[in-house]
Amino acid sequence: MKIITIIIHIPLILFIPVSLAHSRPKEKPIDINTVTGKISQERYTRQQIRSILFLYLSQQQLPPTQTASKEETFNILKAKENSLYVLDYVRSAQSWREVCTRVKKALKWIHSLSLQPDDHSQKNSLDSIQKIFLALTIHNSSNSLQNKNLRILIGYAYLVPSLRTALQSSSSSISREVIRAAEIYTLLCRQQKKLPSSYAIEMYNLLLQIPSITSDEKAKFAYFLAYLYLNTNQYRHAAKISKLIPPIEGMKGASSRIQKQALQRYQASSRK
Repeated sequence: MKIITIIIHIPLILFIPVSLAHSRPKEKPIDINTVTGKISQERYTRQQIRSILFLYLSQQQLPPTQTASKEETFNILKAKENSLYVLDYVRSAQSWREVCTRVKKALKWIHSLSLQPDDHSQKNSLDSIQKIFLALTIHNSSNSLQNKNLRILIGYAYLVPSLRTALQSSSSSISREVIRAAEIYTLLCRQQKKLPSSYAIEMYNLLLQIPSITSDEKAKFAYFLAYLYLNTNQYRHAAKISKLIPPIEGMKGASSRIQKQALQRYQASSRK
């Protein structure tokens, strides 16, 4: 009887792991709009945002059954020759799935570039990032919430650190296109009410370090940054940054007004 019992139970023991393997839960779909709305609550690191970004793009990309056409193949050689290729590659995507497919392919290459220590690779990485950013800005889906939130995540995960690296290099010059992409990023951050103010604050601080910005841009960036500090109760920072606002037309008196508000709010908070 013991031998019979063993023979009967062996198939059952072998069968259990197979059945459990088939019952594994599927990967939960990522809603990029929900992710962006919960950034403040979850306190994601930049690396976590990158992981979420690639997972989202993987879930949204064209299914493997659809054979990619020649135009959908990312040509690394062309991208190395001219970053405008990246702009055209992403901009010409038709559907949102195709956008995500192309952005993922381009980002994988850009990510590998960003890990290279030489200035040329770093510059190419920054130029290509802003080309993806601008391609999404002028794409026909640019007004959609998912497009805006995708740009926020790409900006935070790649544009911000790439710009910081470029500013630390004495041989790198920041193009007008990069400044434009960075400015659009700050606008998107300010529009996303659930996003921490620190996202826009971080980029405005980098923008103010760019030597080639105009007086009008310096006034605008410093003005918005000062008010972001003011509205997050960072009164000393607000007063300090306000001093960078040049007395140009339309901004005369702005610096003194912000300093006055910062002092008043600081005194009011001290009395509580």
